[in-house]
Amino acid sequence: MKKIVLIVPALMLLFACNQNRTGNNANKTKVESNNLVDTLPSSTQKVEAAVIGTSDSIMPGKTTDESWRIAGFTNPASFKEFFKDFKGWVANDNIDSIIAHVKFPLRICASAENFKKNYSTFFNSQVKKSVEHQDPDKFFANYSGAMIGSGEIWFYEIQGKYYVITINN
Repeated sequence: MKKIVLIVPALMLLFACNQNRTGNNANKTKVESNNLVDTLPSSTQKVEAAVIGTSDSIMPGKTTDESWRIAGFTNPASFKEFFKDFKGWVANDNIDSIIAHVKFPLRICASAENFKKNYSTFFNSQVKKSVEHQDPDKFFANYSGAMIGSGEIWFYEIQGKYYVITINN
């Protein structure tokens, strides 16, 4: 709870700083945004970048290089190739290949063994449909990672490998 309380005021300050840079702030508050960023923890800097950067939810279309960077993906083309493989694994219910790219524990599943037992519950028809219809050039990407559909699956890059970090079914 403390993290939320601290992040909300920080986001408000960051928004005010961004407004100052663009000249749209009616109050013309004099806050040096670079000094503020230097004092924030790195996780909050990601949030700051997401607030200032473009959002694919606001600007539908091709995922931007900036949103990939904010999401922590170093090589979007490589991720898109991975996603093509992932699509095939889901279409063919290749559970072992999928499990190899799941970062456990998930909120809904603690282990690979449990995932294997309950695969059809996690990858229900809605999740499979989202994977099938996801355009590899139109991911939503922000500081939390890259998501497909309406948030059915979230991916994140960890040390150059791609992992499912959330499944919402």
